[in-house]
Amino acid sequence: MTPLQDGSSSAAVPRIRISADEKRVLDVLLDTGPGNAEIARRLTRELGREVKEETVKTHMRRLLAKTGCATRTHLAVTIMRDRVKLFVHPPRRLSS
Repeated sequence: MTPLQDGSSSAAVPRIRISADEKRVLDVLLDTGPGNAEIARRLTRELGREVKEETVKTHMRRLLAKTGCATRTHLAVTIMRDRVKLFVHPPRRLSS
């Protein structure tokens, strides 16, 4: 059982609410599994503005806290295995 499951039903899909910025960071993590510095470089290229490594670390910490996962690997496995439903807040500009 993962931190996102309440054990009430094996068919229940866990749900969490994340920001658009957290979703961007998670998408890059799930795509290629890079470290924070590489996520920051990739988002900087994709968004056309600087995204600092510290910003990525902040979003990663929030994702881990919201899911109850201890590591980024645990986060990626939990999201993919449990088919977590992500509720994304309205998009905002990723802070740098």
